[in-house]
Amino acid sequence: MAGKPVNLKAAPRQPVVEINRTGSWGRVEYHHLLECGHTEIRKRAAGSTTLSCSGCVLAAQHEAQQSREVVLPDAADDLLDRIGSEMAASERTAAQVRAGLSARLGVPPEAVDVATDVDDEGRMRVSYAVILLSVDEIARLIR
Repeated sequence: MAGKPVNLKAAPRQPVVEINRTGSWGRVEYHHLLECGHTEIRKRAAGSTTLSCSGCVLAAQHEAQQSREVVLPDAADDLLDRIGSEMAASERTAAQVRAGLSARLGVPPEAVDVATDVDDEGRMRVSYAVILLSVDEIARLIR
């Protein structure tokens, strides 16, 4: 959809509300603001009071694509539920590690970042943790 050019002959014609000239010498563009709210960019200012609106065509195509309903088979629902529950469990583990490190070091939970990775079996595991310490917290931990 994004790569296909729009057929301007089939596009609805909209009244031009305003024309703005932008760019420097040799790279001038004319932005035509249309009544529908879309902007058509041309190399020359339009002499007519109406222009074909490619934005309206693209919006109609997008609405048609969005209106299609996607139906997942039951097996896909089970797979998505299983993946979701595994991700939730690994996120819970990461949160528990973050809370444990925070409590053990006496730093706020926002200062602890726990990174996860996927192992060879496809499960998420805790890889490492990064702890950001302020000067006061470093001094307290050294003492």
